[in-house]
Amino acid sequence: MSKIFGDIEYQFDLLSWMLTQLSDQDYRKRGEHISSIGGHVRHLIEYIQILINSDLTQPIDYAARKRNIIIESDRAYAIAVLAELKSNIIKVDRPVTILEDEEIVHSSYLREILYMHEHIVHHCAIMRVELDTLIDFELDACFGFAKATLKHLESHVSV
Repeated sequence: MSKIFGDIEYQFDLLSWMLTQLSDQDYRKRGEHISSIGGHVRHLIEYIQILINSDLTQPIDYAARKRNIIIESDRAYAIAVLAELKSNIIKVDRPVTILEDEEIVHSSYLREILYMHEHIVHHCAIMRVELDTLIDFELDACFGFAKATLKHLESHVSV
């Protein structure tokens, strides 16, 4: 099994933990700097659903998302969907095609999983800006940081 599956499962766990700590009101409200936390979570989930639910033989079109508003308004539902995704993410690597602006791009399942991992980290970093404004809300130190950034920070910690 590729290490990237463990990495993305860890991101799912961080997201789920964050959702359990957040109030319903803070999850739904439009942020000072961004759309709602729920909107970002919905966006991430829908991208991953497109990939995981694809039969991988037809072009994958990430723009064809259904935009399920329940995900962005119901934390418990979002947590359940993340758990479902986590249990279905591991698949054998194989070539896939992506449809982007009517152009076919060749990729692989693992490459797309890597993209999903980076996409999650990117949105978590955006959400972190808003989450840091909440009183009495403490995030995991890794939330919203890329692995390379964490390694860099770790190597510069004085002992």
